[in-house]
Amino acid sequence: MRYVIGIDSGGTKYLVKAANLKGQVLGKFEGSPAGFRFDSLQCAVKKVSQNIDSCLSQFGGNRADCVYMVCGSTGIDSKEDYFRIKEVYENLPGFSCPLRCVNDAEVAQYAATGGIGVLVISGTGSIAFGRNAQGETARSGGWWLSMAADEGSGTYITVRALQHLALWFDHRIDESKLALDLKKTLDINKRKDLITLGRSSASKWGPLNIPQIVDQAAEQGDAAALRIIQDAAGHTYDLANSVVKKLNFDKDLAFKVGVWGSAITKSRLHFHFFKEKFENEYHHVQVILPEKDAADGALQMALDLLKKR
Repeated sequence: MRYVIGIDSGGTKYLVKAANLKGQVLGKFEGSPAGFRFDSLQCAVKKVSQNIDSCLSQFGGNRADCVYMVCGSTGIDSKEDYFRIKEVYENLPGFSCPLRCVNDAEVAQYAATGGIGVLVISGTGSIAFGRNAQGETARSGGWWLSMAADEGSGTYITVRALQHLALWFDHRIDESKLALDLKKTLDINKRKDLITLGRSSASKWGPLNIPQIVDQAAEQGDAAALRIIQDAAGHTYDLANSVVKKLNFDKDLAFKVGVWGSAITKSRLHFHFFKEKFENEYHHVQVILPEKDAADGALQMALDLLKKR
């Protein structure tokens, strides 16, 4: 049976799906991330092979029957990144099909908008990507946290929340629900506890789910939490709007802007403020929440590319 493969290779998971030429999903598997930046070629090929084979085993798929493969991967930010990741897939034994490797934002954009439109991602980090009907692409954001970037992302919201708690410990601001909620939930009872947390790597902040604490406080009317969410929404709007203008969507009769990532899709207020800004600026915009995952976007891209061939 001939089939296509769509892959969402992120920093925390590796999701692979296979579908027949009618788009019906035959198998899917979520495994450990591939770690292209740090693994040897041999190790990366082994990890990818294990994940793909776990998907193919669900329907008895043969590698030789794959007719197109699309991989959306985190970390493709330069030609060097692209060739390093492409090399991994070119060295998978048994596959002779055409291959497309793109930044994971591109397959997410395909899933959300069908390939034409703009997508902003606000997850651990933030980035906006778009493609217009002429096939032109543009992006904004995606810079390193160490450059004070990742505006509007979950990490950005976390940093702002911890800054707020530090100001409260310094008696520079009045007591707030957000400060008390952070103190209680994170078990921070003195300055030393906050300093210890602040010195830890940002990767250790994720499991604490600080953006959710901020979001809950904002939903309950805390002014400080609301300001943080509104500020984050302003940044995600700026990221997406810059791509809208780069690709001249602002001159179209109608266009789509999708959102991605838990810091916005799971925050009613973040999405509301973001959507409100766009609808106030453009009367012909459709702001949409995703109904598919990024691997679905990679599958659809593979099917569309196959048709073009």
